[in-house]
Amino acid sequence: MKIEFAPITSFQQCTSAALVLELSAVLGGVGLLEDIQPDLALLLDEIRANPDDFDLEDEAEFLQEEGFAAENLASEKLALRVSNILDERAETFGSAYPFNFGDGDGVTVNLKPVEQIGPAGLAVIALSLFAVLEDRDLAQISKQDRAKFSKLFEPVFEVVCALALVADNEGVVWWNGRSRSRRTFLRQLNLIRDFVGSGQVRTEDQLQANQVGVNDGGVDAFGIATVQGAVGPDSNCVLLGATLQRSARRNKIVGPAELQRLDDFFFNRPNLTFTGMLAIPFLRSEAEAQDCSAQQCRYLPVDAIYRNLSLLADKQLVPVAQPYVTRLGRQLVSKSRKLAAQLAITVNGQDRQFPQP
Repeated sequence: MKIEFAPITSFQQCTSAALVLELSAVLGGVGLLEDIQPDLALLLDEIRANPDDFDLEDEAEFLQEEGFAAENLASEKLALRVSNILDERAETFGSAYPFNFGDGDGVTVNLKPVEQIGPAGLAVIALSLFAVLEDRDLAQISKQDRAKFSKLFEPVFEVVCALALVADNEGVVWWNGRSRSRRTFLRQLNLIRDFVGSGQVRTEDQLQANQVGVNDGGVDAFGIATVQGAVGPDSNCVLLGATLQRSARRNKIVGPAELQRLDDFFFNRPNLTFTGMLAIPFLRSEAEAQDCSAQQCRYLPVDAIYRNLSLLADKQLVPVAQPYVTRLGRQLVSKSRKLAAQLAITVNGQDRQFPQP
């Protein structure tokens, strides 16, 4: 899959520019302002058209007459805005943020040493890659390769969401993505039964006609709440559904019908309350939040995922949860490696490959 980044031509692309610098740091260890190939002439035209937006309302004559110096000023304004966005991202992610910034006046983004980047940090990198590809003016990628990317990114995002669920779930979380047949899906349900110590899952020959073709039950991750590592009488099991679908996601909400569908796979239900959750790699939509609320489904847009990854990086896990998080980390590395191996990225005219995580 070939991805090439076009030059930055507008201050409206500053967030995307910051993401390119992060990506460049992952690919080569350091991201520099020249990696975003700013078109200073077009950026200067934008300043000249709206000098008030850049606190340059008293510099109109200078902007018109001093071409070279004015372009340098445009570069400084771009660097300042990109730097501010990077600072905001570092604050948002806290210790999960996998980058450091270089000293001096220029914008320099450095990848932290690998041993300092945990599962939450790798999740941040994955989400940054997805976000920058959403700028279709900047990220040049064919329709076919974009479809391939989405297919390979799906399991990466599912594991990222499972990790985000760990942050606000005092218990255990595991990924259901390995379930690609009814047999493995039933095995996942038996894990719930075994962990909780109650319930009875149907066997394959006991499935109803409408259950035979089910391979994952619409659930990408399970999260069981515990109290001091033990399942209590009021414990809850979150059934997380993650989707990359950009719109019309109402059918992806894990509501009462979906909960009943999963409940029907049990002859005797475990001593748990099931709750649905919808996770998306896009910013919160108030209308969608209301749709989820109407169906008693929790909502996890990307801004909430960011918050949770920040919390995860500093979270003191209960002992029973640690092996589950370790396994999620390994799964994220595995799925990220598979995706990275298929990517050929051109930044500032240079072809680069992802290092193996």
